Amino acid sequence: MTNILAFSGSMRKGNTEALTEAFLTGCKKVKGIKTKHIKLRQLKPKEECGNDECWHREKCSVKDSLSPLLEKIKETDALVLATPNYFNSVSGIFKTFIDRTNPYCKNRRFEGKKTCLIVAGGHSQEANEKAMSYLREFARIHRLNVIEEIKILAEKKDDVQKNRKLMKETEEKGKKFAEKLNG
Repeated sequence: MTNILAFSGSMRKGNTEALTEAFLTGCKKVKGIKTKHIKLRQLKPKEECGNDECWHREKCSVKDSLSPLLEKIKETDALVLATPNYFNSVSGIFKTFIDRTNPYCKNRRFEGKKTCLIVAGGHSQEANEKAMSYLREFARIHRLNVIEEIKILAEKKDDVQKNRKLMKETEEKGKKFAEKLNG
């Protein structure tokens, strides 16, 4: 069984979540794929505490509903990291997620994980590219193996859901991603 763990950082059910769900639907079309979609807003993660001890212990000392999921990243085969574009960057809750992974990069616990990056929103594709570059930097620091990127311009809450062609294309990208995992 190949496991894919998706983290989405939208504060509402909208475009980012719809893209993530479509992508995971495509992944599940491949035999032997199991997915789990973590909606960060439902976890209400605490902010990173800035404790240097976390770095030395190589584990975040903050205890909340995100803590066990950070440990699960080590065990999963692939990641999907999805965020809305907020001011040409990731959402606040997604930034909290990123900050909480800091202790895990010391010993490269996530290294080599095949990854898909998703950005939705923005007022232009240039703006989405800036947000995507933020995700790429996170991936670089953790030495993730990014094999898919999706950037979608979506201004209204349900732009993605209304676009059946886009949803189908995203689903197909998910299927191809999963085939690469099993390839």
